[in-house]
Amino acid sequence: MRKQIMFGSPTRNHITIIFERLGFVFFTLILVISGNISSSLNRIFSPAFWQDLFNEATSLDDTLVVLGGVGLLLLVSIVLFISLLYWLKTFFYIEGQNFIFERKTMFKKYSKLPIANIATVNIQRSVFERLVGTSKVKLDLNSSHTANRTDFSFVLRQDDAQALRSALYALKAAQSQVANAAVATETGTAEVAPGMPVISFSNIEVIRHKLLSLSLWQVVFGILVIFVMPALDPQNTYDFKSAVSFALLALAGGGALMIWSVLNLAGYTVERDEKNIFINCGLIKKTSYTFEKQKIHAVFVKQPVLARIFKLYAIEIAVVGLGNEKAETPELCLLVNKEQAEKVLLQCAADFECEGTTIPSHKAALIPAAVQTVVFSTVVFLFLRFSQFPYALATGAAVLVFTALGGWLSYKTKTIAYDDSVFHYSKGIFSKRKVMFKYSNIQDTRIKTNFLLSRLNAGRMSLNILSGSKMKAHQTGYFELPHFETVSDHVVEHEDSSTGLLE
Repeated sequence: MRKQIMFGSPTRNHITIIFERLGFVFFTLILVISGNISSSLNRIFSPAFWQDLFNEATSLDDTLVVLGGVGLLLLVSIVLFISLLYWLKTFFYIEGQNFIFERKTMFKKYSKLPIANIATVNIQRSVFERLVGTSKVKLDLNSSHTANRTDFSFVLRQDDAQALRSALYALKAAQSQVANAAVATETGTAEVAPGMPVISFSNIEVIRHKLLSLSLWQVVFGILVIFVMPALDPQNTYDFKSAVSFALLALAGGGALMIWSVLNLAGYTVERDEKNIFINCGLIKKTSYTFEKQKIHAVFVKQPVLARIFKLYAIEIAVVGLGNEKAETPELCLLVNKEQAEKVLLQCAADFECEGTTIPSHKAALIPAAVQTVVFSTVVFLFLRFSQFPYALATGAAVLVFTALGGWLSYKTKTIAYDDSVFHYSKGIFSKRKVMFKYSNIQDTRIKTNFLLSRLNAGRMSLNILSGSKMKAHQTGYFELPHFETVSDHVVEHEDSSTGLLE
């Protein structure tokens, strides 16, 4: 009863939100310090660097030290005052079937939204929040205008955060008119109890996922930067020792980021009930995602280049509020074998399966690939020629061969498939990806062609879904135009279910 009364009347954030906002001050200081250190990477591993740094600090004028301290104190005071004002003047509450948010500061804001239009309710717990017993509740609306950011974020006591999420989903369930039993019968899935386990991952499997998801291009680029920079330095100030120092620093930073990301994915588990999907992960920063299966707007089956060696697959999904920030993840399933991936899809996204046959690219796709190959190779050759590079002709020929090979492989690896309900598109030379769409989640389609390709009855299609910017826009390769016309007709026939307020 206490939770219902609290959420039925204006409720503030937990007072610790004031101290969380002070993190901005310390983050700024870290940026300043790291900026100063980054300018001395060549000397950072030498004792002289630290000796000079100590001498510089001890030689500072007392007046400058006092002014710096006063400035820092003033900055902290301003942030504290603004945070206190925000805490005092910001409220939220539930009124009937609506969620109300009020901010009565100088920049006033009043928002009233139907609870049915909330796409996800996520709970996160940072190290600080775990120490003080609070959680951050993040609400994301099913809206294209705010798909790239969290709409509302609140800091509450841990049990209050759980109670708020439960209250919101209880109201959403009460409003829903969807016949879950009928849906389960149509998709071939069985009745399940709340919190039925779908899949979980051990720490070793999480580490495997992070390592095999690394991009080889990033590694190659990093090696080139480290060892090519001395050759491009005419003054020879960046020697091999500096390159090794920079490489060690880069490896240390990359290793630290890898460990941090592994800790944030540790304990990754996926559960579901008849309507919702629950994802929990994190050893240091705990995160809990909750969203309806109907809010999944697309499914991505991915194979990073290293994962292809071991025949492993990862599954990502497009859900507003899931993966729209750097701290979040759009992953439904980490890297697993094909059989496990198919089981996860059957339980969580069975309605995205396609019964249509796979259709290869139109041979006309080789025409734009050939044009791009010739133009790119010519530009590279002319640049090397005018730069008086000794092997300009041989290098230009090699670029021509590799670019032509890449264009041909791109043509061979692109396919589509569709039936009366879904559309699939696959691509990828090194890293492979298959994207699955339901027609009811596609907001618009555009068929693109030109004078030459239209005569060959070929073109490509672009489409948009409701999601964050990274997953919103999609474009296929070149296929026969009648296939795209059929897909577009299916999109028109199916009512757009991605933006409805009430379901």
